[in-house]
Amino acid sequence: MEINYLIGLVGLIIASICDLKDREINDCIWIFITIFGFLYWGYFSFLMHNFIYIGYSVVGFLICFAIGYIMFLFGVGGGDGKLLMGLGALIPKYKMPIFTPFGNLLNISLIPSFPLMVLINAIFLSIFLPIIIFLKNVAKGVKPETKKEFICMFIGEKMKVATAKEKERLIMGTQDNINFLPSAEDACNFLKFDDNEEVWATPAIPFAIPLLVSYILTPYIGDKIIYMFLSMLGLSL
Repeated sequence: MEINYLIGLVGLIIASICDLKDREINDCIWIFITIFGFLYWGYFSFLMHNFIYIGYSVVGFLICFAIGYIMFLFGVGGGDGKLLMGLGALIPKYKMPIFTPFGNLLNISLIPSFPLMVLINAIFLSIFLPIIIFLKNVAKGVKPETKKEFICMFIGEKMKVATAKEKERLIMGTQDNINFLPSAEDACNFLKFDDNEEVWATPAIPFAIPLLVSYILTPYIGDKIIYMFLSMLGLSL
C-alpha cells in the first residue's frame, strides 16, 4: 500500500468519525491531505526529473476543486467537496480495473481518474442505503399515513423521542410537520417533544461514510458498479 493512499485512508476515517459525531469535518484534515499530496508528488517529480507528476497533482486539485464547488452549490456538504479536493492533490491516479469506455475516458491524460471514480462509486453506494432503510421499515410493519411519511420510510425510522435521544438521531418531525433535511442544531432540540412522543428520526449518515467505503473498494472494483448499472439498462458495451 503506497504512503499517499494510506494517508488518504487515515484522513477519510478521521473525517468520517468527525462528521458522524459533530456533523462537521475539520478543515485541518483536507488541508493536510492536500499539502502532503503536493509535497509527495513534488518530491517524486524531483527524484524522477519529470514534473508531470506534480502536474497531475495540481490539475487533480483544480478539477476536484471545481467539482467540489458544484457539490456545494447543490447543497452537498462543503467538507465533502474539500475532501475530494484533497484527494485530487494526493492521489490523482491509482491502479484500478476498468470495464467501461467511460472508465477509459477518465484515464486520459491529466484527468484525476481515481478521486472521480471514488466520488461516482460513493454516489451509487449512497443510493443503496435508502433502499435498505425502506426494507427495514417494511419488515417492522411501519405503515405511512401521509406522503411525507412515505418519503421518511427511505431516510429514517419511527421511534419514541427517548429512543432518538439514546441513539443520537436527528428528529425530522411527525406526520405532515416533517423536515427531510434537519440540521443538527434544530433536530437535536429534544425539548420540543415529549419523551414518549413518536417521531420520525434519521441517522443522517454523512456522505463522508460512503466516500470512505468507496475509497477502500475502488482500487478493487474500479468502474464495475457503472458496468453493472449499464448492464441492467441493457447499455453495456
